[in-house]
Amino acid sequence: GQPLALNKESMSAFIVPSKLEQPLALLTFLEKHFKSAAERLKKIKTSQFMYIKRRLSDKEVAFITQSGLPDIKILKEPSRFYPIKSFGPILG
Repeated sequence: GQPLALNKESMSAFIVPSKLEQPLALLTFLEKHFKSAAERLKKIKTSQFMYIKRRLSDKEVAFITQSGLPDIKILKEPSRFYPIKSFGPILG
């Protein structure tokens, strides 16, 4: 009677590196708060899409929203949740 896998929405942050409005402000923000994303951005400046981070916490979503940076977009994505973690690799 207990579910083995559930679907739930998660939030992700992304940018479009080839169309940044405030590249210096964005890079400064990323270097301070999302260092791995800043490193990736330096390598793929002409890319059409780049995740900053997936499965954001509510706190991270609020923090990004409050930053006021127009280049960062928030996306709702479906994700799988396994109440019994050891079943994740088995169920997929």
